[in-house]
Amino acid sequence: MDWNEFASKLLHVMIGMETRRFLVLSQQGAPGFTVQMTTEEDALQAQCWVRGMDLGDPAVVARLEELGWKDTREIDFWNRWLDLPAPSSSYRQLVDALITTMRELQGVTSPDQLAYRSWREPERRQEGRVYTPEQIEDLDPGEIPLPLDLGGIPALPV
Repeated sequence: MDWNEFASKLLHVMIGMETRRFLVLSQQGAPGFTVQMTTEEDALQAQCWVRGMDLGDPAVVARLEELGWKDTREIDFWNRWLDLPAPSSSYRQLVDALITTMRELQGVTSPDQLAYRSWREPERRQEGRVYTPEQIEDLDPGEIPLPLDLGGIPALPV
């Protein structure tokens, strides 16, 4: 699979990500992750793994910033947010930034080097709200793992 095919698959998956979903892309055999995404009700948060990048090099930092990443002073990753709902063009920009980050800054030469983990967190009870047994039963139990169509990218155990 080439990067364009992977971008199309990733775009489709990300547009369909609903609240409490997580997607982690990792380079097979490498520690940590390359990029990961999670959705909340009003935003999609993306993170890129920066361990191993030379953050003392102004060109590396400038490129991360050009790609929309923000240093939130977290030790191993930088963040980026997409307010939801968002137009498909905004998702496309995020997908392009994710792929460029993996290719240029993390050394991923092909999407075939990637694997993924994905899951949907169980729906939690709202604090201070009283639930009937039926309402508790109706809460979404989540899905772990959550299979995705990423064009043959293998799934890792969650």
